[in-house]
Amino acid sequence: MIFWLILLLSVIFNAFYLGFRYASYIQNKLETPIQGKQHLYCLGDEFTYGYGVLSHRKAYAWPYLLNVSLGAKWQVINYGIPGATIRQSGKNAITEQRAFKTMLESTPEHVLLMLGANDSKLGVFSNLRFEDELSSLLSALSESCKTIILLLPPAVICENPKEIRPELISEIVDTERSVAEKHGIPVIDLYSLTRTHPEWYTDAGYLNRQGNQKIADYLAQQLSPLLQGD
Repeated sequence: MIFWLILLLSVIFNAFYLGFRYASYIQNKLETPIQGKQHLYCLGDEFTYGYGVLSHRKAYAWPYLLNVSLGAKWQVINYGIPGATIRQSGKNAITEQRAFKTMLESTPEHVLLMLGANDSKLGVFSNLRFEDELSSLLSALSESCKTIILLLPPAVICENPKEIRPELISEIVDTERSVAEKHGIPVIDLYSLTRTHPEWYTDAGYLNRQGNQKIADYLAQQLSPLLQGD
């Protein structure tokens, strides 16, 4: 009896372990640019990655929906990193992520940057420090990228277990807009687009299928003049 119990527990443990390893592999596997395509990199956090549509993210996360709108000559590359931050004080600083370093090595032509929500949950928030670190990030991107477009992050509609603080998001958005203006970087405002639409979110506070579609449609419209000629 004890033997069979130990065997059963061992099978359960190995199933969970292998499942965890496979999930980590899938999450950390970076998309590869396809030769002959125009590449649009989407650098962001779980809103970009597609947490709200996780089981079908390759179909319904907004970068893939945007790719459909832009057409076959484009490849929209999803470099969303769950938990990613602009601030360097967190363990998930975007500049320390493999996706960021890999992207810069490829000398990307076009980058959409959408971060900020996770920066609201790193203890005491210093607006001046956030401004400096965002400025440094934009400078680093400007050295390698032809076009950088800053997407002001979606609103956080509800309190969620990740401890994102909605009351700070508007302050972060204002700072991002100001820093982008100083760098001469165009801005697309997804915060204003989403803040009055709770139906676009899951109960956990992530973008659902409808929310991802609305963002993809809006970006396709707004990006047209910014990517003109490509």
